[in-house]
Amino acid sequence: MTQYLEKLYSGRIGRPNCIFGLLFFAVLGLLIGIIDSYFSYFGILYILILVFLFSMYARRFHDLGMSGWYVLTLFIPIVNLVIFIFYLLLTPGEESSNKYGEIPQKNKFFSDLFKLD
Repeated sequence: MTQYLEKLYSGRIGRPNCIFGLLFFAVLGLLIGIIDSYFSYFGILYILILVFLFSMYARRFHDLGMSGWYVLTLFIPIVNLVIFIFYLLLTPGEESSNKYGEIPQKNKFFSDLFKLD
């Protein structure tokens, strides 16, 4: 399990996959919310969504050449909106390899998002 978490928080994820991942987890969160209103045990799945969201944002910071620890800035009110909208979603990643890995491949959405390779 710890090896998977290390793998989950390493590497890079490109801007398109980050946006698709955000939309995927938003829809998944809504579905879990609807199901949770009928069956109260599904709320624990929100924790899993947060684990994958934080790993996705950490890898997005890696794509920008920054440490994944910058994901903690998303806990600061107002600053989180500026960083999230203007930096993570609109700024293109580095166009060459960096210390966090190679350029993310396109069209590998689920394998890139969940680190299935």
